[in-house]
Amino acid sequence: MKTKSLLFLFVFTLFGLLISGCGASSAAPEELPSLELNQQIIEEDIGEYEVTSVMMFDSMSSETYNYEAKEGMKRLVFSVNVKNLSSKEVASQDFIKITVKYQDDFEYRIAEYFEIGEASFYTSSIPLIPLKNTTILCVVEIPDDVALAKDSLQTVITFDKEAYHYTGTIEVAYKYINSMVEINSTLETVTRDLNSIATDMNFTVSPQKSDLIGFAQRFGELKQILDSLVNQLETMTDIPTSYKEGHENYLQGVKILSESLAYASDESIISDDFSLYSNNVYTAGEMAVSAGAYIETAEEQLPFLSR
Repeated sequence: MKTKSLLFLFVFTLFGLLISGCGASSAAPEELPSLELNQQIIEEDIGEYEVTSVMMFDSMSSETYNYEAKEGMKRLVFSVNVKNLSSKEVASQDFIKITVKYQDDFEYRIAEYFEIGEASFYTSSIPLIPLKNTTILCVVEIPDDVALAKDSLQTVITFDKEAYHYTGTIEVAYKYINSMVEINSTLETVTRDLNSIATDMNFTVSPQKSDLIGFAQRFGELKQILDSLVNQLETMTDIPTSYKEGHENYLQGVKILSESLAYASDESIISDDFSLYSNNVYTAGEMAVSAGAYIETAEEQLPFLSR
């Protein structure tokens, strides 16, 4: 059984953020055309745009960089699919501008852009090559007090020179991620303990019936922990839309791992003939491999997972 695929840290991509000035429409948001989530905007010979998610984070990180935001701040991350339809390369800061308004008196704008792709990089602006499909994360930092009033925020998104009033949802991701960090930490402990049991089994020469009962009991204790994780995962609410499929795969992986330990913890079949219990342990191992496959899929679907 390969448990490497079950060991990971829940994090997300970190960005540096500042409250900085960028040009934006002076019109009141309600006077502008509305823009919904996943609504495609096409400006002939200029560009194609689509906001695919807007999520709020309190911390983000990756293997290649880290960013610790100032205390008392949250990050709004706008994921935007763009295509430059002009014949020349343009800068992302000229292509997309976002202003978040609070109580008409306070404005917060894009501080950093991040390109998602094979050559991901973190910068204050991204060169957009003509006709290339690009996913950009636009990061706006807002104070905690402003974050609490997310439903009353007014957001203006400007593509080139056309401004829109964003009326789609803003999903709170940090509560979900923080919960998953705790769950994942517990899962890491379980997988380490499973490795420990496997090692002890391999190094037990001529095991006795009492040895097998001891192993089964240890497996049973871990199953109880996994059952608790399954319950937590099943009862979670407010899962960000873009994370739901990954969450389901993660849940399925933990479920299968828990079910596998039902076989490995079955003391009732342990007798002087060890073959029945050996078959159960073998079945548990096969199921654990299947669980790992679901977890690996979840890693690809949840961008804050790290192997």
